[in-house]
Amino acid sequence: ASLAAVLVPVVSGNAEPSTCCHTMLAEGVTCRSRFGFVSWWPLFVLTCILPSARTVERRAVCYAPGPVFMQLFFVQESIEHSVVITGDITGLQPGAHGMHVHSFGDLTNGCNSTGSHFNPMHKDHGAPEDRERHVGDLGNIKADAEGKARVYITDGMISLVGLKWDPVELQPLVRSPKE
Repeated sequence: ASLAAVLVPVVSGNAEPSTCCHTMLAEGVTCRSRFGFVSWWPLFVLTCILPSARTVERRAVCYAPGPVFMQLFFVQESIEHSVVITGDITGLQPGAHGMHVHSFGDLTNGCNSTGSHFNPMHKDHGAPEDRERHVGDLGNIKADAEGKARVYITDGMISLVGLKWDPVELQPLVRSPKE
């Protein structure tokens, strides 16, 4: 089953400070879990009730003025599996960019209103493979000479189902420089 909804994740590029954040518009949300759940967004509510299915997939497409375009897919087969984030980003400056989930879906004041990295357990900043890290620390991606980056991230700390942390509900960001 599919539920169309507007999501508000953010991409932050290394362009002008006034254009660092880019709102994303959901292309489609497919929610399948062992139990129903309600996900609260800063602006919208997504409800998915499919008790017998297992896979959760969320897709988001960047919608923003400026050169950066992003399409990401967040997929998790079950709560026991890691979330796999795949997709493509274009319009970046060549080089490494940090990818993070930020705390708020608020873009009223650009990047300043998205808050800090999502860190509900009050851990130190770290790499994705570190035991000690923000939930929102997803590592680095690298844009080629044409400003294109292919994203493939597997993360076991975030989650689309159950009581772990849902990255699509918060603020996925791409920043420069790398971390």
